[in-house]
Amino acid sequence: MKQINRSPSYLVRNSYSYCFRMIIPQDLKPYFGKKELRYTLKTGYIGEAKIKARFFAGQIQLIFRLLREGNFMMEKLSEDQIQEMVNTSSRMGPQVHRYSYPACPPGGS
Repeated sequence: MKQINRSPSYLVRNSYSYCFRMIIPQDLKPYFGKKELRYTLKTGYIGEAKIKARFFAGQIQLIFRLLREGNFMMEKLSEDQIQEMVNTSSRMGPQVHRYSYPACPPGGS
Protein backbone atom coordinates (compact mmCIF):
# COMPACT_ATOMS: atom_id res chain seq x y z
CA MET A 1 0.00 0.00 0.00
CA LYS A 2 1.41 3.37 -1.01
CA GLN A 3 1.80 6.02 1.70
CA ILE A 4 0.21 9.37 0.87
CA ASN A 5 2.39 12.31 1.82
CA ARG A 6 0.43 15.08 3.47
CA SER A 7 1.63 18.55 4.17
CA PRO A 8 1.77 19.51 7.85
CA SER A 9 -1.25 21.36 9.19
CA TYR A 10 0.35 22.74 12.39
CA LEU A 11 -3.09 22.53 14.03
CA VAL A 12 -3.74 21.49 17.61
CA ARG A 13 -7.24 21.31 19.04
CA ASN A 14 -7.89 22.47 22.58
CA SER A 15 -11.25 22.26 24.32
CA TYR A 16 -12.74 25.38 22.67
CA SER A 17 -10.67 26.32 19.65
CA TYR A 18 -7.64 25.56 17.51
CA CYS A 19 -4.02 26.50 18.10
CA PHE A 20 -1.07 26.82 15.75
CA ARG A 21 1.99 24.80 16.78
CA MET A 22 5.34 24.59 15.03
CA ILE A 23 8.51 23.00 16.33
CA ILE A 24 11.53 25.28 15.97
CA PRO A 25 14.37 23.64 14.02
CA GLN A 26 17.38 22.73 16.16
CA ASP A 27 19.72 25.20 14.44
CA LEU A 28 17.35 28.12 15.11
CA LYS A 29 16.44 27.42 18.75
CA PRO A 30 19.09 29.83 20.07
CA TYR A 31 17.22 32.72 18.38
CA PHE A 32 13.94 31.86 20.09
CA GLY A 33 14.96 30.39 23.41
CA LYS A 34 12.30 27.67 23.26
CA LYS A 35 11.43 24.45 21.46
CA GLU A 36 8.18 25.40 19.73
CA LEU A 37 5.94 28.29 18.73
CA ARG A 38 2.33 28.07 19.82
CA TYR A 39 -0.45 30.59 19.21
CA THR A 40 -4.19 30.50 19.56
CA LEU A 41 -6.02 30.81 16.25
CA LYS A 42 -9.10 32.18 18.02
CA THR A 43 -11.53 30.01 16.10
CA GLY A 44 -13.38 26.78 16.61
CA TYR A 45 -13.99 26.37 12.88
CA ILE A 46 -11.61 23.96 11.17
CA GLY A 47 -11.72 25.78 7.80
CA GLU A 48 -10.71 29.10 9.33
CA ALA A 49 -8.09 27.39 11.48
CA LYS A 50 -6.47 25.78 8.43
CA ILE A 51 -6.25 29.09 6.58
CA LYS A 52 -4.77 30.89 9.57
CA ALA A 53 -2.32 28.06 10.27
CA ARG A 54 -1.07 28.12 6.66
CA PHE A 55 -0.57 31.88 6.89
CA PHE A 56 1.41 31.62 10.14
CA ALA A 57 3.48 28.74 8.79
CA GLY A 58 4.44 30.79 5.73
CA GLN A 59 5.38 33.83 7.79
CA ILE A 60 7.42 31.82 10.26
CA GLN A 61 9.15 29.83 7.49
CA LEU A 62 10.16 33.17 5.96
CA ILE A 63 11.69 34.26 9.26
CA PHE A 64 13.49 30.90 9.53
CA ARG A 65 14.88 31.31 6.01
CA LEU A 66 16.11 34.84 6.66
CA LEU A 67 17.84 33.71 9.84
CA ARG A 68 19.52 30.80 8.04
CA GLU A 69 20.67 32.97 5.14
CA GLY A 70 22.33 35.36 7.56
CA ASN A 71 20.22 38.21 6.24
CA PHE A 72 21.94 41.48 7.20
CA MET A 73 18.80 42.91 8.74
CA MET A 74 18.07 39.75 10.72
CA GLU A 75 21.65 39.48 12.03
CA LYS A 76 21.26 42.76 13.88
CA LEU A 77 18.03 41.73 15.62
CA SER A 78 18.10 40.49 19.19
CA GLU A 79 16.33 37.30 20.22
CA ASP A 80 13.56 39.45 21.73
CA GLN A 81 13.10 41.37 18.47
CA ILE A 82 12.87 38.16 16.44
CA GLN A 83 10.31 36.80 18.89
CA GLU A 84 8.33 40.04 18.56
CA MET A 85 8.29 39.62 14.74
CA VAL A 86 6.71 36.20 15.19
CA ASN A 87 4.24 37.55 17.74
CA THR A 88 3.29 40.48 15.48
CA SER A 89 2.69 38.10 12.59
CA SER A 90 0.43 35.99 14.77
CA ARG A 91 -1.59 39.01 15.92
CA MET A 92 -2.08 40.34 12.39
CA GLY A 93 -2.89 37.01 10.78
CA PRO A 94 -5.08 36.57 7.73
CA GLN A 95 -8.54 38.06 7.86
CA VAL A 96 -10.83 35.09 7.52
CA HIS A 97 -14.56 35.49 7.07
CA ARG A 98 -17.34 32.95 6.80
CA TYR A 99 -19.41 33.59 3.73
CA SER A 100 -22.96 32.62 2.98
CA TYR A 101 -23.22 31.40 -0.57
CA PRO A 102 -26.52 31.66 -2.38
CA ALA A 103 -28.10 28.32 -3.18
CA CYS A 104 -27.69 27.22 -6.78
CA PRO A 105 -30.95 26.67 -8.59
CA PRO A 106 -31.62 23.10 -9.64
CA GLY A 107 -30.22 22.21 -13.03
CA GLY A 108 -27.31 24.66 -13.17
CA SER A 109 -26.89 28.42 -13.30
